[in-house]
This record gives sequence, structure tokens and C-alpha cells, in this order.
Amino acid sequence: PEYCTYYYGFNVTKPPFDDANVRKAFSWAIDRQAIVDYVTKGGQVPARWFSRPGLTAAPSPDLGDDFGPPVTADPEKAKAFLAASKYGSADKLPEITLMANQVEGHVKIAEAIQQMWQENLGVKVNFVTQEWKVYLDTLDQDPPQIWRLGWCYDYADADNFARGVFRSDSGNNHTKWANPEYDKL
Repeated sequence: PEYCTYYYGFNVTKPPFDDANVRKAFSWAIDRQAIVDYVTKGGQVPARWFSRPGLTAAPSPDLGDDFGPPVTADPEKAKAFLAASKYGSADKLPEITLMANQVEGHVKIAEAIQQMWQENLGVKVNFVTQEWKVYLDTLDQDPPQIWRLGWCYDYADADNFARGVFRSDSGNNHTKWANPEYDKL
């Protein structure tokens, strides 16, 4: 029941994650429920959001807000998104690297997700770890295609998540995603 979200980010400036359909495919291929049931086993809630419901101005399932992918994987939908991408299929994707810092729990989660991407999309993803300080420098200087982080609230408002991580001028925006209208809002 903490206002924290563990997440994988996609660097939208690096192929193949410069294509939103590839990002959707990879997301729909993850079984979040299996991760909390069989990997982390700590009573976590599988996230379908970034700013957790219950925060001021956060999306709400009670209002019917769309949270995107379900907590269990949908391999058929994931494959459909990949087919709709400019790459068209798994065999046409460039080599992909996932990076995390060297913590046993992060490694276990990454290995599970790596296996899900292989089974549900037919995509082999390389996994690399780095020591925490080196990892943070990598994220600041040249984030890999996929990386893991977490965000916990500093104040109980979705703004803390939305602005703190995704504004184009945020030092935490390792996705490199930018949208002037979003920044304005």
C-alpha cells in the first residue's frame, strides 16, 4: 500500500522503441501477476499505472479510466502490436538490451521478463547489470533501450509522478520522451 511504482522504461530515441507499437507489444507481453506471485512474492500489487490510484489527480479504476495492458500477459495482442510496428516481426528487430542495477531482486524480475518476451513475442533480449552508481551515470548519459527504476511519491499527487519523471526537462526522464503540450499541462 505504498505510493511507489517499480517500472521498466523504454528509451524512445533508440530503435526499436522509437515505435510506440513496439513499446506496446513489449508491455502487453509481460505477466505482471506472475511476477508478484512467483518472483517477488512480497504481496505487491501488479501495476497497470504509473501514478498509483488514490493519489490526487491520479487515474481511477472506479471511474473506468483505461490503464492499458492487463496484469496478465496477452500474447496475441502483443504480437498484433509488433506486427503493426514499422518492424513487422520479431526477426526484423535490432539487438535489444535491458539493463538493471546489480540487486538480486532486480535480476530475478529481469530474467522473468526476459523469458516472457522470448515466449510471448519470440524476442531474445540481452540483459546487463551495472553497479548502482555506474548504472545511474549510464541512465543520465546514454540510457539503454530498456532499463528498470522505481518512483515513490514525494507528495501525494499524481503530478509528482507525471512531472517528476516524464517532463522533458526532468533529470529523471531517461525515456527521452518529449511532448511540448504535455510539458505545458
